[in-house]
Amino acid sequence: MDATVVDADDNVDNGQTGYPGLAELMGKYRDLNIFSRFATLNARNLIYMQAEILYLERELKVITWVKHKSPLDADRAYEREASTLISSMENEDSQWNIVLKIREKLKEYNRALLLQSKINHLPRARRRNLKILQQTLLSHNQPDTEFDEWTEIWDAERISDLISLAPRSDLDWLKRVFKHDAPLIETKEEYYHAISKAFSVVLSAAIISATVLALYYIPSLHLRVLSIVPFTLLFATAVAVFTTARSAEIFGATAAYAAVSVVFVGSTSIM
Repeated sequence: MDATVVDADDNVDNGQTGYPGLAELMGKYRDLNIFSRFATLNARNLIYMQAEILYLERELKVITWVKHKSPLDADRAYEREASTLISSMENEDSQWNIVLKIREKLKEYNRALLLQSKINHLPRARRRNLKILQQTLLSHNQPDTEFDEWTEIWDAERISDLISLAPRSDLDWLKRVFKHDAPLIETKEEYYHAISKAFSVVLSAAIISATVLALYYIPSLHLRVLSIVPFTLLFATAVAVFTTARSAEIFGATAAYAAVSVVFVGSTSIM
């Protein structure tokens, strides 16, 4: 399911408001799965964890240096004997206890770091979908429901911190064309998939056919070569706009298209 805006007469979750109603709404419409990534708080948390590990690292270096400089053979044994090092954990401030603390902190830090990396790769929320969510919340607002206290997270000013859990789709361009400023309605993605697929087939066939015809009928070799440029730009634009291809994939497809065009020019005799 995809949503433009939910009809105001269609009560969320049979009239539920607040968190239950909003959860029902987001569960029904994937495009409204917009959440804050709390970039500042996450960064602050990582900084604190980093500082904590750095403090423990310095503490470990100090106690290691003290043991190394000690005139006692028992203290210097920490550098060579694992059993001596591990058995020292009975002392709360021992070198091994510090190692164990660092191990746990590093585990938490590395986990948080990897999770943050994944969060940073989530797509940003679309302004159109954010506007839809805001309008839907307003349409379901009731006098006895204090939405403003907990929905400020979706203010337009915070859009740089908002992410979408809805995957990018090759239907995005079609949704913008047909659903921008549309009335509050519910639509089915199957309809858009059919339109998008048909349009993509027609467009790809048209671009390739136009390229072949142009390269065949243009008499001048120089003009043939120059004509490859606009057709290649058109092809790259179509792939970028109408598909979810990444930059590397667009580059590869465009390079292949241009190479085939050049081969066609070289293998076709001038009329």
